[in-house]
Amino acid sequence: MKAIILGNGPSLTKFYKGQIAELTFGVNRIYNLPKVHLDYFVALDKTVWSEASMEIKKLDCKQYFVWERYYEYAYNATSLKTLYPLKFLNKGEGFKSFKEGVHHYNCSIAPCLQIAKELRATEISLYGVDCGCYIEQKSHFYGDRRCKIRQWKRQEENLGKLFSILNIPITVFSDLFQGKNCNIVKD
Repeated sequence: MKAIILGNGPSLTKFYKGQIAELTFGVNRIYNLPKVHLDYFVALDKTVWSEASMEIKKLDCKQYFVWERYYEYAYNATSLKTLYPLKFLNKGEGFKSFKEGVHHYNCSIAPCLQIAKELRATEISLYGVDCGCYIEQKSHFYGDRRCKIRQWKRQEENLGKLFSILNIPITVFSDLFQGKNCNIVKD
């Protein structure tokens, strides 16, 4: 079963052209992408829920995930019946089920990967997962492609570790991502 995970990085619109899969995840401000269809939405940050509760509700996903610390806030802002609180595991704890907890690795993509594995994904494609942005951008969402690059090395390293643990073929479509343990498509 194929899974697609949509991040918010500047390479999203370069590579993602509406591809579909059995499992489609989106994170954070993915609601800005026109005509996006998601099965699952993950936003761990309270700011996303406070700034965009109406846009998030319009996504019409099967399941929404939020860090358990912000569950009550997100629920009150959206009244989503399919909102699920995610518990974060401590370093060193093994991942068994997202219902027991996930490793967040300071990145909303990490829970998506773990949930996709649990839902029996056999192949995962990541779009807009750049772990970086162009320096002159105000946000790392859909950036101006002419600027210099700023990478988030720690997130790249953490995702590389998670890719290795999951033991699923992972392809990252990005001209910015420089991580390990995955296939990277830059063109």
